[in-house]
Amino acid sequence: MPLNRASTFAPAAAAGEPAPPLAAVPLAVKEVQTDPRMEAVHELMRQRGVASILLAPLWKRGEVAGTIGLDSFEPREFTADEITLARSVANAVSQVLERAALVQEAQLR
Repeated sequence: MPLNRASTFAPAAAAGEPAPPLAAVPLAVKEVQTDPRMEAVHELMRQRGVASILLAPLWKRGEVAGTIGLDSFEPREFTADEITLARSVANAVSQVLERAALVQEAQLR
């Protein structure tokens, strides 16, 4: 899904530091077919019948390496518990991606 990674997701600030311009993720979009942040995928979402989406970024080396997305065919607000769960899953996958990158780096030495 082509999103502007720099403006859509930002890493969470450490304690005591100012928050990034856009909160640390996930990104919950109630009206994905009309939300201007999702303009690049409006038509795709229409074709698939997706009304709402929850995107959680996968981080590797301080950059977004991908996303985990949860689609809803009915417009809805994602609950705080659902957002927390998506963030937890994405964080776990991000840790695996980071470890895999470190292993690959070590093997190349």
